[in-house]
Amino acid sequence: VTVDNAATQSDVVLTDTLGAGLTFGAVVSAGDFVAGGSGNVRTFTLPAGAAPGSYSVVYTATVDADAQTSVANAVVPTGGGDPTDPGAPPPSCGNCSTEHPLASAIHVAKSANPPTGSEVSPNDTIAYTLTVTVANAATTEVLTLVDTLGAGLTFGAVTDPGAFACSGALTCTLPAGTAPGIHALTYTATVDADATGTVGNVVTASNPPGGSDPDPVCTTCETEHEIVPTSIAVTKSADPAPGSEVLPGDTLTYTLTVTVSNSVTTEELTLVDTLGAGLSFGAVTDAGAFACTGALTCTLPAGTLPGSYALSYTATVDADATGTVGNAVTASNPPGGNDPDPVCTSCETEHPISATSVAVTKSSDPASGSEVSPGDTLTYTLTVTVSNSATTEVLTLVDTLGAGLTFGAVTDVGAFACSGALTCTLPAGTLPGSYVLRYTATVDAAATGTVGNVVTASNPPGGNDPDPVCTSCATEHEVVATAIVVAKSSDPASGSQVSPGDTLAYTLTVTVSNSATTEVLTLVDTLGAGLTFGAVTDAGAFACTGALTCTLPAGTLPGSYALRYTATVDAGATGTVGNVVTASNPPGGNDPDPVCTSCATEHEVVATAIVVAKSSDPASGSQVSPGDTLAYTLTVTVSNSATTEVLTLVDTLGAGLTFGAVTDAGAFACTGALTCTLPAGTLPGSY
Repeated sequence: VTVDNAATQSDVVLTDTLGAGLTFGAVVSAGDFVAGGSGNVRTFTLPAGAAPGSYSVVYTATVDADAQTSVANAVVPTGGGDPTDPGAPPPSCGNCSTEHPLASAIHVAKSANPPTGSEVSPNDTIAYTLTVTVANAATTEVLTLVDTLGAGLTFGAVTDPGAFACSGALTCTLPAGTAPGIHALTYTATVDADATGTVGNVVTASNPPGGSDPDPVCTTCETEHEIVPTSIAVTKSADPAPGSEVLPGDTLTYTLTVTVSNSVTTEELTLVDTLGAGLSFGAVTDAGAFACTGALTCTLPAGTLPGSYALSYTATVDADATGTVGNAVTASNPPGGNDPDPVCTSCETEHPISATSVAVTKSSDPASGSEVSPGDTLTYTLTVTVSNSATTEVLTLVDTLGAGLTFGAVTDVGAFACSGALTCTLPAGTLPGSYVLRYTATVDAAATGTVGNVVTASNPPGGNDPDPVCTSCATEHEVVATAIVVAKSSDPASGSQVSPGDTLAYTLTVTVSNSATTEVLTLVDTLGAGLTFGAVTDAGAFACTGALTCTLPAGTLPGSYALRYTATVDAGATGTVGNVVTASNPPGGNDPDPVCTSCATEHEVVATAIVVAKSSDPASGSQVSPGDTLAYTLTVTVSNSATTEVLTLVDTLGAGLTFGAVTDAGAFACTGALTCTLPAGTLPGSY
């Protein structure tokens, strides 16, 4: 813009409208102008007050690839004069339009969907569009387009050949004589499953050599797509499921699942499973695509395609496992590699071990409830059953023997450690199973009623193991009731003859059987007529009073207890003499009534014998004279026993004799001449 003579009175506005085939570029130098507008309509304003002189604005436009024949633009100026004068002349414009004829031109452009530079995944399909713009004049030669697909791409199909003829993968030709215009070709390619990094391709456009058409211009004829990086996710599962209870000896099956996403791996993936305490590795049951060694390292090779890859293996819960068992898988790539670090979710498992269960039972031989006798030996068996898992604490068994039992010995200690009478311990860490302990006790000689004992089972207070359950942990045996038999003997034996004055020796024998007595036993011997109590010659265990009461104390142990005493046959005893022993317990007591066998004795008193003898003075046979006095003596000898009847002696004097008088009657009573009687009950002797 050239301003002459005087400064401008209003803004000078230049409006440049670019014609078809041109695209506005940029203002190179605005000078004093203010640029405006948009698209292909641009304004450049020289503000009012511009002094006389020349003012320039420089800008560019690009000839479009599809421009045809010629391109042109025109500038229209306005303003500059007096704004209040409607008749002020507009600026004069010389050479304010331009036109450029276009030579024949071929432009080739390439686009892709998704656009070049974006990410793609293996197996994605990329749609390519080749656009050939023929400008100015028809082509005179065949145009050949060759698209060479790079590694990682596999040709799909020509989806729209347009004006092209295509063959192979991929050569397409546009025939000679193609009129000016835009000619498009679309085709596809698939990203290979194992593609990594980037995939790209290049289109080349060519005319036959030596022809008249200008060489085609190929812009944006290369495309490149970045392959979405591989993504590796590792998960772990277990059967039974993590968190569920397991038992020692159980087999756990673990499954590791590696999910490769987006694209193939470029490096080896290593999985390491470290088993925790209480687990022992079993075996790989399904390695799948993995290579495994040891217990347990497994690798998935580089080049593994997207997909899921499973690995299964087992581990056994150790017999002595307690608390919880767990393991953790780590997943890694080689350091400094291209693949992203694998993401491991739920890669740790933990299973609680079922808590130990301890049951204690007690049995005895003979069985609880049966009868026993003093001196018997009882054998007790304690059985501890450990279930589910090993114990974590010491188990203590205490057997308290009741009254009437004396500890014997531990006959089979098994896994226990025992002391005293009786405390036994089973150590912490005892595995599931049954553990037996045997020991003995003897029924005391003085035991009565019942004997029993009780086992208590306990863990340390505040421990982890549940309290042991003790079933049938008490035993009771009834002590066989005492049996008392009383027998009586005598010397001389019962049934034999005795004589008055004889001494009889009696023996009472009390036999206590089964168990000790619990009450006083009383023996009473009542002597019959003709007997007089003598003395206790051997009281033994008895306490005796009178004639005769004897007692055997409560608590007398099984055995035989003898008592000896005497009695004398009275001088006047006749017929038989006897006595009877009675044995008794206090009424309402516990001991059974004593049994008295042969408790009565009887002796026949020897029958009396009477011999009568007569003598005379002078003796019989000698000569006597009349008037002589003869003295007669009658002697009665009573033998064996006293008489039971009156003995009568009658002396009849013969002729030539006259009774005189009784000179000595002795024990006799005499009357007349001569009757004399000896009374009944006369003791043995001579009268």
